[in-house]
Amino acid sequence: MQKETKQKIIFLALSLALFINFALMIELCPFAKIAVDGNPIHIMDGRYFYNYTFVMDTYSKLGIVGIKLYTNFHILDYFFLISYMLLMMSLTLLVIPKQLKRYAFIIPIFPALFDIIENTLIEIASASFPTINVGLAKAISIMTPIKWGLGVVWFIIFLILLVNKIISVIKLKKAVNIG
Repeated sequence: MQKETKQKIIFLALSLALFINFALMIELCPFAKIAVDGNPIHIMDGRYFYNYTFVMDTYSKLGIVGIKLYTNFHILDYFFLISYMLLMMSLTLLVIPKQLKRYAFIIPIFPALFDIIENTLIEIASASFPTINVGLAKAISIMTPIKWGLGVVWFIIFLILLVNKIISVIKLKKAVNIG
């Protein structure tokens, strides 16, 4: 096995381990499932689309205690987004052609960047509760679908690269068998 391939596999394994670790921490930690008075609150980050009134309603339902839990949740979420960005980079690195290798790191940055912006705006809104600016609430509601949309774009690019890689390997094997 080539040294470069081994490095890619090690990078993938470490990224996957980091991703799984943070995914489990977020899923298992008590503040990931925010509930006020026994009623679960659906937070903004996990939804695909919502409008600014949903942001305002969510903060009203959360109240001071729920907002503190939500802030704690975001501390882990920042680490989670770094881990999924690394996983996306390592997966892309495995399938991207050598001449495009530098883009393996650029493409996954965009969903993570918008996730960082979304989280930061949510934290600003949390800090300003109960007087949340309507423009800020609208900005939060715009960042989330952009984040998810860019994640889907990355996934489509990844699938195209994966299919291309599989076809290249098949062609190479056929050429070796013929020759």
